[in-house]
Amino acid sequence: MESEPMRLSLVTLLTAILLSGCATPVSTTSPSAAIAPSTATAPEVVPGASLLGAWFYVEDRRCLERYEFTRQGVFHSASGQERLKGSYVAEDLPGEPPVIRVTRTVEESNRKDDCSGPTTDTKGQKNVRYVLVAADRASIRVCVSADGKGCFGPLTRKLPPTPWLSYGARVDAVVKPYIVYPKELLAAPSLRSNPSTEVEVQSRPDGKVVGFKMIASSGTKSWDDTVMRAMKQVDTLPADSQGKVPPVMTIGFQPHP
Repeated sequence: MESEPMRLSLVTLLTAILLSGCATPVSTTSPSAAIAPSTATAPEVVPGASLLGAWFYVEDRRCLERYEFTRQGVFHSASGQERLKGSYVAEDLPGEPPVIRVTRTVEESNRKDDCSGPTTDTKGQKNVRYVLVAADRASIRVCVSADGKGCFGPLTRKLPPTPWLSYGARVDAVVKPYIVYPKELLAAPSLRSNPSTEVEVQSRPDGKVVGFKMIASSGTKSWDDTVMRAMKQVDTLPADSQGKVPPVMTIGFQPHP
């Protein structure tokens, strides 16, 4: 019973000390937090950023070419019936407007004729080209030298006017560069009848693809798989002659023209 008053006295004394401000305050800020360096990172600089995306070129002989360069260092191209896929390395050269040195390696080829006519098998080939970007970034020329010699173009961001192409052909121009199917497999008996893989595609009014599904198989799984892999890489479909994109359309893909 005698210890109780002492306990109360100690409590009273501690309370008085705290209220008088004599107690040392305890910081609630972690020392490490106070001196921690900023974790903010600078925006990623992508070599050849002006080159990224799709580019179109129409030959005088009414032959359409399409080239695409991705952020992952992969390129796709379509020229006439030829389809190529491979890797590339871009290097920005000093100056304005931009000049980009592009080293391209072909890894897949269907070995069909391009817009210039019959071609040889380009699989494994590596070449260097210089891409001269227009000041407005809306067109490019592809040259054999950085000073603008041996060029072709201009290639443009938008599919150029092609009144000689049906809407279906315009859609093909966007989608089919992603379809690279080995020429030797095209001779398979199951593809001799030129069966079609049919895909239903849903798009927004601006052409942005929001979904797709296969609604009819060609009967050959390797061809169906090739088509579906290609569709996964399609971001936007072109508008028709009225400037509109159908919200739902069915696209048929056949292995032979």
